[in-house]
Amino acid sequence: MVQVNSILSSFAIALLTGTAVSHPAASGHHHARNEPSDLSARAQYVKQSRRSLADCSESLKARGHEEASKARRSAAIAKHRRALALTKRENTSPANATTVANVNHNATGQGITMDSSEADIFSFASTLNNSCILVPEVTQGPYYVSGEYIRTDGDVRETELGVDLYIDVQIIDIATCEPVVDAYVDWWHANATGVYSGINAQGNGDYNDKTNINKTFLRGLIQTDDMGVAAVTDKFGGHYDGRATHTHMAVHINGTVLDNGTYTAGEITHIGQIFWDETLITDVNLNEPYASNTDEIVENVDDNVYPDEAVGYDPVPNYVYIGDSVTDGVFAWTTVGVDLTKDSAISVAATLTSSGGVESDSTESGTYGGGNSTSA
Repeated sequence: MVQVNSILSSFAIALLTGTAVSHPAASGHHHARNEPSDLSARAQYVKQSRRSLADCSESLKARGHEEASKARRSAAIAKHRRALALTKRENTSPANATTVANVNHNATGQGITMDSSEADIFSFASTLNNSCILVPEVTQGPYYVSGEYIRTDGDVRETELGVDLYIDVQIIDIATCEPVVDAYVDWWHANATGVYSGINAQGNGDYNDKTNINKTFLRGLIQTDDMGVAAVTDKFGGHYDGRATHTHMAVHINGTVLDNGTYTAGEITHIGQIFWDETLITDVNLNEPYASNTDEIVENVDDNVYPDEAVGYDPVPNYVYIGDSVTDGVFAWTTVGVDLTKDSAISVAATLTSSGGVESDSTESGTYGGGNSTSA
């Protein structure tokens, strides 16, 4: 059952322009809505960024980056299919999926089947409307932990259960339209039952489990390659009370890799959240351990962050099912446009040190001392 999720764009921008406050330990998982002045600033940023990304789109085509990206993704999906030893057959999945923006994210009925070549899949996706922008957000999101490990193989799963997710995140400099090489993509989200690792707080799993602050599952930094791509091997995230299913990311540049495999200093040029197609989420949630999650499901349209981000664009990655079932895994891809002159502040809930996790109430800029050898 191959499904192609066409975002309204392969391009996404999210630059933090105001102070971001993550979830206080005792206040649950709820985000505040943006004020009108914030939305006005965001609207202006969208207008300017669309011009930059439109210019980049043509430049990337001319320089061969688009074809190279397509070839990379085709090879990746073929690799995952071979690994699963899957037998291709015609797609018989349900009707086309739509998001809160009424965008069709599903190629079902559009001539894409399990017998389609990977090149055809990605060629089809590239013909769809590409106009996505993630704008500056006032709410950074919950539970950022500094000092997390660099995942040299891109794999953040550890022993977590759930649907395998392979996602290519390409970082593009909107000023030059070139891939950003050797950036570090900071990646974190809740597990299938709605728990973040590295945090001990009311509303985040079992508050009495004090060992969770030392855990690192579904977190890590992934270095971008010569195409600006951070290839993440992940488990599809779960939901928790008050929020739709989502994933957090930040982009670090000009920092230092420490001997213990962590990253420190530098600038944070991007902070953002990505969301997922409702049909995909529903399909995932039919399976364990997601089905055991007792928190109320919140759809994108009812989320406190998504509606503000989804004004004029769609923050949902492209995706295909690797095989006949979502349990065979999902391959996804998105491109994030960043302004390398920005250095954003980030609210740090905890820091991973050489002695384990330590709670923190600090708000740090991109120049924080995040490596875990610096704060033992």
